[in-house]
Amino acid sequence: VRDKQGPFVSAPYIGGVSVIGVLNVNQGVLKTSVLKQVGGFCEVFRDYGIDPDLTTKVLFSGHDIVYTKKIAIHHYRNWSSDPNSPEYAQMMERQKQYKALYAERYSKYAKAGWLWQLKKYLWALFRKGIGFDQHYNSDQPIFWNLIPRDWHNIMTSRYISITDPMTTQGKSYHLIQHCPGYLRPRSFQVEPLS
Repeated sequence: VRDKQGPFVSAPYIGGVSVIGVLNVNQGVLKTSVLKQVGGFCEVFRDYGIDPDLTTKVLFSGHDIVYTKKIAIHHYRNWSSDPNSPEYAQMMERQKQYKALYAERYSKYAKAGWLWQLKKYLWALFRKGIGFDQHYNSDQPIFWNLIPRDWHNIMTSRYISITDPMTTQGKSYHLIQHCPGYLRPRSFQVEPLS
């Protein structure tokens, strides 16, 4: 997703990594059969958190998730980006509530693995060493023809392999999220839509 207004208008694309290491797909595209298999959208999350919830259900149900390299959905926000507005304060409160609900629902299924922790630690050292935070939304490649946000997502996501730049080279997609069978929650249940 590319923000066309709001706080992320300068970002090449948006999508954050959740507390359990899933790279969220904002306004993505998926097959109707997959949507039905995972039970559709969860109305408990309503307007904030519905995308991360659906992304996690799809991933935990055994489907891989990818980002396209050149195709983006343009996102026009329906709320004020003025941090002093009442609408902004309401939006931030809903975000806080959704994050707590998401963590409550999914944290029990994703214990911190050593490789994921190592990736995040190395990335934090790298960012600190080069002052990367100021260039986070740059569209200029820094290594292996990837932009800073790509590297951030690879290094902070539990389900994206560090070899992703090599395995997706020359393809129309990247940032492949894969949850192998041994990491999939055994007790995770969704009620399919009919």
